[in-house]
Amino acid sequence: MKELKNKIEFKGEVVTLKYDLSFEATLLLSDEEVRKEYAEIVSLLNSYEEKVTLASKQAKVTKGKTTHAILFFKGDVLCVGYALDPKEYGKFEVVDASDVKKFSTTPTIIELTNKKSFDNAKALFNELFKVNNIEKAKDEKVEVLKEETLISLYEKELIKVTGVNKEKVELTVDQIKEILSLDNTPAKEKEVKAPAKKETKVAKKEVEATEVILINPKYGKHIVFNVCELEEYYQKGETVDLDSLTKKGLVGHGTYNYKILGAGSLNIKLNVKGNMSKNAERKIKAAGGSVKK
Repeated sequence: MKELKNKIEFKGEVVTLKYDLSFEATLLLSDEEVRKEYAEIVSLLNSYEEKVTLASKQAKVTKGKTTHAILFFKGDVLCVGYALDPKEYGKFEVVDASDVKKFSTTPTIIELTNKKSFDNAKALFNELFKVNNIEKAKDEKVEVLKEETLISLYEKELIKVTGVNKEKVELTVDQIKEILSLDNTPAKEKEVKAPAKKETKVAKKEVEATEVILINPKYGKHIVFNVCELEEYYQKGETVDLDSLTKKGLVGHGTYNYKILGAGSLNIKLNVKGNMSKNAERKIKAAGGSVKK
């Protein structure tokens, strides 16, 4: 999913933004693979004439007044909760959320982290329909949703954004729109320019006065990177771990935890060690690299 950074330099002043994403906004900012998985599930549901209703933080699957399932995000991972007894469907590698109040009616959870879990999710829907004596009514038709920009989602009120400057003065709606519109290119389409190979510190980017700089400080106990940033500072075959990040000047001494997220593209083989999202893991492996958590 497109990374939403909290510290942004806007017209020479650093501002802090906070985001509140709806389920639909999270979906539309997700990688194409996630949007395709969602589209295939919705197509399957439509073929059984199940109704999919989008709510603030989830999509509810219903037939009449009965809720059969929900779709929601856990971080950047799409998940499905079924109105089934998890103890009866262990072969589908489900998570038992019976003890969680918000999943009381849909306690059987599958996190779509790979092809196997996605196939299990579709198979479990078929089990759900079988239990409820629901037959397929029409053929499936998959329509993948297109990725949208932050500004378009903000204007549709699918994402809420608040911001303050260093004096804690709240930004106006027009200021927030201007910030979001200047960063409206999907992450996978942004061009990444690598610094000179001899540089060991992150060079400060030269930008025009009207350009927005996304600030992501690399100092602290918990650091976040995207796969597109790895390609910026590493060469083919190198190992990405805390030691190499420190030697390259990408994190400060004292950092003990970092996470790799999946925004942008990765076109070189890297051996990545550490905590990472499922989307990041997929992209690293797709580029021929290896992962070790």
